[in-house]
Amino acid sequence: MGKKMRVHSQARLPLLLVLLFLSYLAAQTPGKALQIYSLDVEGGQATLLVSPSGQSMLVDTGWPGFEGRDADRIIAATKLAGVQQIDYLVITHYHRDHVGGVSQLADRIKIANFIDHGDNMEDADQTRTGYNEYLAVISKMHGKRLTVKPSDRIPMSGIDVQVLTAARQHINHPLPGGGQSNSFCASEPAPPEDPTENSASLGVLVTYGKFRFLDLGDLTKKAEIAMVCPNNPIGRVDVFLVSHHGLDQSNSKALVRAIHPRVAIMNNGPHKGGSPQAWQTVHETPGVEDLWQLHYAMDSDKAHNSAENLIANVNDSEANYFKLVAQADGSFTIQNSRNNFEKSYAPLKRNPTDFSRLPAPADFDYSVAAIKTITGPYQNPADFGPWSYQRGLFLYGEYLVYKRTGNPAYLDFIKGWVDSYIDADGKLKHGLDNLDSMMAGNLFVILYRETKDDRYKRAATQIRERFDTYPRTKEGAFWHGSTRQWQTWLDGIFMSMPLLVRYGQTFNDSQYADDEATKQILLYAKHQNDPKTGLMFHAYDESGQQPWADPVTHHSPEFWARAMGWYGVATVDILDMLPNDHPQRPALIAQLQQLVKAYAKYQDAQTGLWFEVVNRGDVPDNWLETSSSAMYTYTISRAVERGYVSKDYEKFAQKGYRGVLASITRNPDTTIEMPNICEGTNVGDLDFYLGRARKTNDLHGMGAFLIMNEQLRKSAGPSGVVAARK
Repeated sequence: MGKKMRVHSQARLPLLLVLLFLSYLAAQTPGKALQIYSLDVEGGQATLLVSPSGQSMLVDTGWPGFEGRDADRIIAATKLAGVQQIDYLVITHYHRDHVGGVSQLADRIKIANFIDHGDNMEDADQTRTGYNEYLAVISKMHGKRLTVKPSDRIPMSGIDVQVLTAARQHINHPLPGGGQSNSFCASEPAPPEDPTENSASLGVLVTYGKFRFLDLGDLTKKAEIAMVCPNNPIGRVDVFLVSHHGLDQSNSKALVRAIHPRVAIMNNGPHKGGSPQAWQTVHETPGVEDLWQLHYAMDSDKAHNSAENLIANVNDSEANYFKLVAQADGSFTIQNSRNNFEKSYAPLKRNPTDFSRLPAPADFDYSVAAIKTITGPYQNPADFGPWSYQRGLFLYGEYLVYKRTGNPAYLDFIKGWVDSYIDADGKLKHGLDNLDSMMAGNLFVILYRETKDDRYKRAATQIRERFDTYPRTKEGAFWHGSTRQWQTWLDGIFMSMPLLVRYGQTFNDSQYADDEATKQILLYAKHQNDPKTGLMFHAYDESGQQPWADPVTHHSPEFWARAMGWYGVATVDILDMLPNDHPQRPALIAQLQQLVKAYAKYQDAQTGLWFEVVNRGDVPDNWLETSSSAMYTYTISRAVERGYVSKDYEKFAQKGYRGVLASITRNPDTTIEMPNICEGTNVGDLDFYLGRARKTNDLHGMGAFLIMNEQLRKSAGPSGVVAARK
């Protein structure tokens, strides 16, 4: 008998190992994901989370009454998610829009565990009623109640749920990825005391692999600031459930900017929450790619509501919801149930390169693929979008491809877009109050050269004449814009000076154009050069009034990559057009040599790319940025080709080119995906730059890529750039 049992046990061991292995494989399957349903309970909260293991956690239950409306909406979501019971019900606090629906919900589904912050802490009839009804449901269902405190964990299988705030207490130690000094604390005005249950909210951080989701209930500003100042213990999150339905009593800049969410979801109602102030705080936070709203905020204006695709309910009551599906690698998708609009967010990568992508097939033309990707979807060029430097940059790159390929469709598209912004007399239908607005004017010069149509000359002249009255610093440098008084940004050189020199070359105005352009390049360098590194600071404020301005030098504190990219491309291109005997030519060459030397010094040895903040590759949150890498690669290659720098620098250009190409995914439909492109950027500190959104196929990157690719794909320089005049 014992022998038979022993043989039987031995026979079962391999089977057990196989079953364990299959369970392990199932856990690694891409289909295993965290699901989060943000449900419409008309300005309350009900958020359903389903872990990869199938366990469920519901945060709050919405309102009471309305014939069980909110409970029914929660039940509908549980059915969609395949949930048979609520394993953990988390009540953030005892206001009616959060705990009110618990009795009606308990009549419809089993609730196994009740989690809260403890006793009611507000002296108000509504919270006493809500709390007592909540206790009655626990008693009626014989449920298990768990009162938690900060640092406790809710034992959900497959995900980590850590309590950050509860009963007016907060975590007092940094989490992994947290602990950074919070520079936004100093400028935060002192908030009022809050004796309500809002300040006692139970807040949680949900982590699944690299994905992080933050829900702080209705936590108000004083409690927020107490938690994240002077140091932010949370670190960065992927998705932030905007606190308090988007009311301005919550959502301090000290919190929202410190956590740098990629995406925010606002559980507002049509007439509750969604305040313009809170919306603006979240929307303008560096790194926020999208702000999704459960409702169009009827009491706000269009400027403080998101795009319609990102709003679940555009009328008063429609019961639409958002479904978020997160993977352990940090990627996630959000779907709007109203219109099935879905957006995917790839995992953030410090290093976007994958050298196994190279080489591309011999007949693959990256520039043609880039044009197909960006302008291919537009049948009508006028639909390409508003007058902007980003579009001007990309279409200038498209023109270079036209000059190589001779494809008339490329020139036709450029012409069609430009024509939509000038009238029959050639007047530009756009203001010229900043240097950025001038960059697309390069296309006027290009089109005049191609067509000899005087409309384009008149449009270009309109920009040229604007320089006569454009505001300047006391030294004569152009302000970056009328709202950037006394400020010079390196970006502005690219936005305006190549256009001015091309205009002078084409329309017999070179004496002014060349002198002005060289003057501006050297004036900017005077205050923005750093002799220690050879790099250049992003901006300078002659008045010294900007918060980022050094009290002595008045320049900004960091070396932002793309700022130096703009400046380098502009300088090398202007040298191509500047007469060889121009008195400032040697000074421009010396400035370019300084910059190329610094580019080479700070190139990442592994990838050939450059970091978002160029000299801070040692900072874990820094990341390799592709638009600036394309610009640096172009500038180095062009400088070597023209003999401005030693041929020894060519290896840095080739390494940069290979790194950019290795960052790009080639799709089966011959489109491409170029990641890690910094969004349009103001001037700020280190955290500001590192927190900028990383876009895929943003025009800043795709335009720079075309310019680089047309230079590096062949030994000669890009067509369309006029050689230096003798």
